[in-house]
Amino acid sequence: MRGRTVLFVVLAVVMALAGVYVGWSTSTPKAAADAPAIPPGSVGPANEAGSVRSRSPGTATPRASTDKGTADKGGKDKEATGSGDQSAPPSSSQPQHPTGPVRFGKVATTPSDNTVDTAVSSDRRALTTGFSDFEVKVSPGSAEPSATKSFSMTLPLTGGAHGDVVGFHVAGFVITSNGATARMTLRGGGKTKVWSFPSGTDKEPVGSLWLPATPGVTYELSAVLEIHKDAAGGGDGFLNAVTVDVGIS
Repeated sequence: MRGRTVLFVVLAVVMALAGVYVGWSTSTPKAAADAPAIPPGSVGPANEAGSVRSRSPGTATPRASTDKGTADKGGKDKEATGSGDQSAPPSSSQPQHPTGPVRFGKVATTPSDNTVDTAVSSDRRALTTGFSDFEVKVSPGSAEPSATKSFSMTLPLTGGAHGDVVGFHVAGFVITSNGATARMTLRGGGKTKVWSFPSGTDKEPVGSLWLPATPGVTYELSAVLEIHKDAAGGGDGFLNAVTVDVGIS
């Protein structure tokens, strides 16, 4: 009776162990198969120290957040800069030119003493210079074989119109005799005109020089008077300029 009881106990133990073994071997693979796979790049045990949950206060913001903030800031800066540029008035690509008729600017003369008097019209398109001592002369008894005198004028032009001209006119008186000759020369704007008066001349000449009235140009105009005796040293002569008239037309 006792032997049968022992046999039953042994069989029960063996069956229990077999059941435990079978349950362990079958449940372990299934548990491994049902466990979710860790995707690549996921935070694992080795990376958990850098996770948000494990950071202590004061830890720097993750790089992804910093880059995003920088990008946003940069975008706003660019937008603000563009807005500022658009608010500035556009510059004109066309140069600004003065308009209106050509006129005289400030006129200067040499000499500028009390022997010279210049009057400019109210519209500054004409002027007259008068002289009380712009003359040259020689005589048979003079030691000098010739005499020369000059006058110059600085004449700036202002305004914006084109197509006008400037007339430079010198009027005077000349008389030559006994072998003396005279000459009047006008210069300006790269041009030169000469009037020669032989012995025996008695007249009131007017010499004229025409130039383009170009806005922004400053002309240097001059008049030169000359008297010369012949080789024998005789003769007398006289040449003067009474007025210089300049006009724009």
